[in-house]
Amino acid sequence: MNIDEAKQIITCESDYERKIVVRNIILIIILIIVIVGLVIKYAMPQLKDYISGFGSDENLNSQGFGAYYKFIVPVILLLALINPIKNLIAIKNRRKHIEKVFGFLSEGSECQIHGNHTKYLTIIALAKIKFSLNPVHYLEIGINSKNYALPLPENYVPDVVRVFSNANTAYFQEVISELYNDSEIKENYKTDLKPLNEFQSFAQNEFATEIAQMERGRRKSKNMIYLQTIIAIAFVGGFVYLSSTGTSLFTNSNQLMFIIGGFLLFTLILGYGFKFYHQKTASAGGNYLDFKKAILSRLVAFVNPKFHYIEKTYIGIDELNHSNLFEDKNYSLSGGDQIIGHYNGVAFQSCNLTISYRPNFSNEKTPDDVVFSGNYFVARFPKKFNGNIIIHPKKGFFGSLKSNDIADYLKTTGDKIRLEDPEFQKQFEVYCDDQILARYILTPAFMERLKEINVRNKGEVYISINESNIVIATNRTNAISRGGSGIDMLYVKINMELLDDIYTELTEQLTVIDTLKLNDNIWRN
Repeated sequence: MNIDEAKQIITCESDYERKIVVRNIILIIILIIVIVGLVIKYAMPQLKDYISGFGSDENLNSQGFGAYYKFIVPVILLLALINPIKNLIAIKNRRKHIEKVFGFLSEGSECQIHGNHTKYLTIIALAKIKFSLNPVHYLEIGINSKNYALPLPENYVPDVVRVFSNANTAYFQEVISELYNDSEIKENYKTDLKPLNEFQSFAQNEFATEIAQMERGRRKSKNMIYLQTIIAIAFVGGFVYLSSTGTSLFTNSNQLMFIIGGFLLFTLILGYGFKFYHQKTASAGGNYLDFKKAILSRLVAFVNPKFHYIEKTYIGIDELNHSNLFEDKNYSLSGGDQIIGHYNGVAFQSCNLTISYRPNFSNEKTPDDVVFSGNYFVARFPKKFNGNIIIHPKKGFFGSLKSNDIADYLKTTGDKIRLEDPEFQKQFEVYCDDQILARYILTPAFMERLKEINVRNKGEVYISINESNIVIATNRTNAISRGGSGIDMLYVKINMELLDDIYTELTEQLTVIDTLKLNDNIWRN
């Protein structure tokens, strides 16, 4: 995808958003007219009597409220239009914002990816049942000190983010074609993985000052949040305590409003002070939110300068479905830390991925099922064959309880295969339509290596081998995924030990290619 294609996709989704919002406003206006007409025709006498009685109530009139009762119905009708009108104002400026964003991008402005979310443009509430319709997905970005929300289909988010991140999309497509379309491998350079002590020397010289500044900024930001929280709890707690003891705090409501207003003003000033301090710290090089962008990209380049690291992107739904690991459903994907490249002649991609799913007719307050959360690694399988081998780890009762909802969504296509390795049978279940193929691929040496990988990852490794690649999905958190959002990053200690963990994890992931001998000529015979 290029920048023009990204603009076209976002513009088309903006047109769809406009049609839905305009339609909703028209429907609401028609509904209001119908309701008012029915009231005038069938309920006006009763309504007049009710309002007359309500307005003549001595208690209400004594409080000066009786004069306002006539405005109740118009206010209710206006409230019904507030949300649609807000949406209309937003989409009125949407096209202008789209043009502005892509103008900045064409000029070379740097874009920050803040996140993405889904909003339902049509919500119909019937008693306790709520129907949420017409979802639109938004990509939240920052560019030239301003924030924008751009509508686009959810399955296009990773591709558009790559464009906005100024990633090498041509190289990305080259690797993807080698992984999924059996294209000829063009890169065959060798990667010599450096030992940890050599990386530590490099990191000390390259990152020590930045790491220290970021950690100071993170600690101070966290302490400011703690301070604000303590002040708020102390105010509310003190107010509740004095009220419970029967102490007369205020002689009239004006004093109460004065105290509450003063507290809100104080917290507002404190919040702006925190924001100003954060901006000052960031400009001095201590912005802990830039950890991955500033540090992790250079760490990956140390492993191999030809690898590409893209902070906010992950695999797409088509690539997920290609693995055949999970049942075909309308999943929501999120993640980041995508790394693509060639390791000793083998094309690969890796990312941290979270797969979630919302079952039909679920309660609004029920959270989505977490199907998978961990690292998703794909490498080119050197042997071309027809078929699919799926390998799941076996778990005991308590192991299943500690896991997420992955067991409910795994695909078990094919026959269950029993292999001759008893230890392998204890660790895994294997599914394949072709017994001969399964035994041909899963040689004793290959099974031994899979067991080692599974033990190292606490029995959370899910594997799919098909005609073009091997997928190794590790359903557990990892060092690279830490600090996936601004709030998460606030509680991640930034030090050299964190870099050691990330480097070790990345190199171990790459050595899977060596361990499984995916670059060995035995597969090409």
